[in-house]
Amino acid sequence: MSMPVMALFNRSLNLDSRKFTTYLARIGLVAVLLFFIMAIHGSPYRVSAPGLRFFTGVVGTSLFFISLVGISLFSSVITEEKEERTLGLLKMTGLSPVSILLGKSVSRIFGAVLLLLAAFPFTLLAVTLGGVSLNQIVAAYCTVLSYALFLGGLGLFCSICLERSQNAAGLAFLMLLLFFFLDRAGLPLLQLSARAAWISTTGLFYTLTSPVLEWVHAASPITRIIDILQTGFSGSPIGFQVVSNLGLAGGFFALSWLTFERFTREVKTPAPSRGLVFTRTSILRSFGVGRAWPNALMWKEFYFGAGGRIGVLARCLLLAGLITLTAVVVAKQGGNEDVSQAIGSMLMIMAPATGYFELVAHAGNSFSKELKWRTLSEIMVLPTSTRGMVFQKLKGCLAGMTPYLFFFAIGVALAPEAFLEAMEVLFRSGAIFLIIAEAVFFLYLAAWLSLVFKRVGLLVAFGMMYLGNGLGVALFSLVVFALSGGRYYEGGETTLVIFGTVLATSLVYPLHRALMGRIERKAGE
Repeated sequence: MSMPVMALFNRSLNLDSRKFTTYLARIGLVAVLLFFIMAIHGSPYRVSAPGLRFFTGVVGTSLFFISLVGISLFSSVITEEKEERTLGLLKMTGLSPVSILLGKSVSRIFGAVLLLLAAFPFTLLAVTLGGVSLNQIVAAYCTVLSYALFLGGLGLFCSICLERSQNAAGLAFLMLLLFFFLDRAGLPLLQLSARAAWISTTGLFYTLTSPVLEWVHAASPITRIIDILQTGFSGSPIGFQVVSNLGLAGGFFALSWLTFERFTREVKTPAPSRGLVFTRTSILRSFGVGRAWPNALMWKEFYFGAGGRIGVLARCLLLAGLITLTAVVVAKQGGNEDVSQAIGSMLMIMAPATGYFELVAHAGNSFSKELKWRTLSEIMVLPTSTRGMVFQKLKGCLAGMTPYLFFFAIGVALAPEAFLEAMEVLFRSGAIFLIIAEAVFFLYLAAWLSLVFKRVGLLVAFGMMYLGNGLGVALFSLVVFALSGGRYYEGGETTLVIFGTVLATSLVYPLHRALMGRIERKAGE
């Protein structure tokens, strides 16, 4: 690298190394791997290759964390300069586009490599336990590193194209989700369509699509890791997946280089997005905001947070599409399964789950947007308490989620017996109370962490819930196993449900107080 590129690299590396989230990701990775050690140590069963089993957890966790952290890490390479309005200053220094891209992206890749190094001591432990060869270790790390480079190229390209880090991360996530969907389900769905005579195996669509899906399947790190972790693996560490991922990384970098001037030629002043709101002069003006409601905060959150009327329509179309897909699949498969029962069961699962995760995502983004555009202090001067302001924003968001409740009621009407059976099981085991307690706790956690961390509050909340539930179950199981003298304890599941419900419920009020206090402090800054 030239001296200017090295200076930019050092600047980016120093800034990244000072972020708390960098160390939080490493701590999270190590904590999950410690959980695997505890699970293997506390297991009453003995496996033939404990090292291979443990190394499977190490590689899978590393792949998961690289995906989780990489989306946020790589998709903000250029957008953070756009948001801070320093990209123009970088271009005025005489640095070429490739120099800026290298200086900014290589430091992020270096950070991803450091994240993987946190798992290296556990790899040595897997070798000590036995059952894993050196060839498998080298091949697995080549797979993860090449995937990290591919993710870096994808995030860099999204960061070039869009103005905001959040939008770039969303685009990168959708593209990565499409990649893994085509990997896991693309080829089976194509073959199922051919067997059901929906398409012809000799037709143009099948002829063109089948090789592409086979290529995506072979280029997937999941496919490669499954092959590597088979007992007796003796293949080359540099497989097709490594070459294809490196090629994709290079291709995305080349696209970023070619389109850099096009997307950064004009420096746009950052402004809040209108979302799915149309102006009065638009053809779709019937979906406009109209006059403000008496409850202005609820009106603002409904239209500019939850998408307003067009957002409600989009959710209805999404669930209607799921109904159509379920009906077609059940009808083509035949059998004795009733179509209405299948649709009802699907709606009772998908409607509340999708609605809740959208609500959590909104809670994680709502206050961070107010902070970003410096409107939180203006909201706080309104004649309402902090708690009242929070619940008004929540009601506005819930107003946009009404399609999920409506379609859930349709699901109950279509499959009442399945609903009653599920409720009986949930109430008999007490799991319904655990689900409600954890749902409320997670909602507060996402909102609070969005005020603690600048961009990755929602990701940290998901990671903390994953780690907390996993480690909590593992520790509780070990304690019960030790107290019962190594014998099976019949009331263990009920005790775990009660313990989890009480713990989650007891943490809600402290989080509520912490959230209110954090909002007031941030508004005063």
